[in-house]
Amino acid sequence: MSPDVCVIGGGPAGLAAAIACRLIGRSVVVLESGYPPLDKPCGEGLLPDAVQALAELGVHIPPGAGHPLSGIRFLRGTSVAEAHFRGRHALGLRRTVLHDLLAARARDLGVELRWNTPGAHLQDRTVFLGATRFEPALVIGADGQNSLVRQQAGLNAGVLQQSRFGFRRHYACVPWSSYVEVYWSRNCQFYITPVSDSSIGVALLTNDPHQRIADCLSQFPVLAARLSHCPPLTAERGAMVSMRRLKHVQRNGLALIGDASGSVDAIAGEGLGLALRQSLALARAVQAGNLQLYQRSHLRLARAATRSARLLLILSRYQRLQTPAISGLARYPSLFNRLLAWHAGV
Repeated sequence: MSPDVCVIGGGPAGLAAAIACRLIGRSVVVLESGYPPLDKPCGEGLLPDAVQALAELGVHIPPGAGHPLSGIRFLRGTSVAEAHFRGRHALGLRRTVLHDLLAARARDLGVELRWNTPGAHLQDRTVFLGATRFEPALVIGADGQNSLVRQQAGLNAGVLQQSRFGFRRHYACVPWSSYVEVYWSRNCQFYITPVSDSSIGVALLTNDPHQRIADCLSQFPVLAARLSHCPPLTAERGAMVSMRRLKHVQRNGLALIGDASGSVDAIAGEGLGLALRQSLALARAVQAGNLQLYQRSHLRLARAATRSARLLLILSRYQRLQTPAISGLARYPSLFNRLLAWHAGV
């Protein structure tokens, strides 16, 4: 017997969608070609509205699993600007830890998780997996920015606005700050995110696919000095990061979520948060029996994140703006706080 919902892709976006659909009483199967915990390069910071979305999904973050984040700090040379999150807290959390927590919550709710199942294929509204076929009421494509589900469903039409490259590595280091620190330079940015009481994540965003973390650290002597005493915990991993907007993220009986549904440049730090909030919006639309509601909610969620990303990309592109902009935010912290609150959905 086919489930009500078949999710293709078992990363955080797919698991969140599965959980949200179970919470409204739908039976769900998740098909994932890999085996948990699934990982890929990302900044690993969850903004306050993402933490709230996890709570609505019933995902409990155990004490010590992550690191509370109090705000954002921009650094360019000697210029430093800080902004604080209002009200709710943000959280630095390893992506693998988040994946484990989402998978455990999905299992507890009765989601059928099929790991190591490559080759799921969509034809019309039927999902084929070897000799097995599923005919659910809803198929959810959560298979990433190179989504085969999106292609097979004929939803590839969209606009690819920009592609860059991201690299990430973890270091054994007691966090020296409760801020996400963003170091700006002429051709790259470093994001430093505390992810536990004894480790940090270091993410590099660059336009140059040949650059690596070690290559760029020489531009940031203060950061390089800090990291020189921190042994690496993980290998460096890289991926392409893109700005992609799709014309449609749903059709009759099918919806896309996460990077499969379009993406925002990682400079905004909103990839995971968008997927979590999209899952709740999708469940509301499923419960109402109208996927057009998801289309509208998805557009609204993506619009806010895209605006923030575009502003930050302008700052990354024009290095002459960086020092005066960051110095201006330092002089007017209330402005920076308002901009952060707007970005964080508060």
